[in-house]
Amino acid sequence: MPVFLSMFVALRQMSSLPIEGFKEGGIFWFTDLSIPDPVYCLPMLTVATLAATIEMGADGIKANSMGHNIKWFMRALPIVMFPIIFNFPAAMLCYWFTSNTFSLVQVAFLKIPAVQSYFKLGTMVQHPQSAIPKKAFVEGFKESWNNAKIAQAIEQRQRLDDVRFKEAGQGPLQKTYLYDPTKSKKRSVITSKSRL
Repeated sequence: MPVFLSMFVALRQMSSLPIEGFKEGGIFWFTDLSIPDPVYCLPMLTVATLAATIEMGADGIKANSMGHNIKWFMRALPIVMFPIIFNFPAAMLCYWFTSNTFSLVQVAFLKIPAVQSYFKLGTMVQHPQSAIPKKAFVEGFKESWNNAKIAQAIEQRQRLDDVRFKEAGQGPLQKTYLYDPTKSKKRSVITSKSRL
């Protein structure tokens, strides 16, 4: 994601300069990479490959493995994105489309059983939907709330332990013994001298 975003921002800035190579560096119908695609084909290809990426599970996002509402949100995302990206410079969309295409090819290649066995990749276990316990919205919310409170308490305890550890290392020595070992040491030294 950081590489994708940095390339995305860099290409947008390079398109707005514009760089000379962008004027005639394109191919097919989009020869000028610094302006939006005049026939809107690149935005359509980009959202189509984004939708395929979501459905196939490229980049760790698979629509069927999500909850019902999130699944439909992710499926609607490419449609919602089209009006936003159709005015992007062709360089950005060309990069995004190419990145999506490589992700799709990679996922399709790694789903071939012969490839999975050759590289010793495990197969994904598909649990039946009936085996997954379904909770009501209120129960799920309460469980999430309790988990958040437990996580906050653990984090607060860790922070307190860190503060105490730092204070113990920097502050005055704390008495953690029943008797003063330095005094008993002196007494034993005196008694050993008197014996000599």
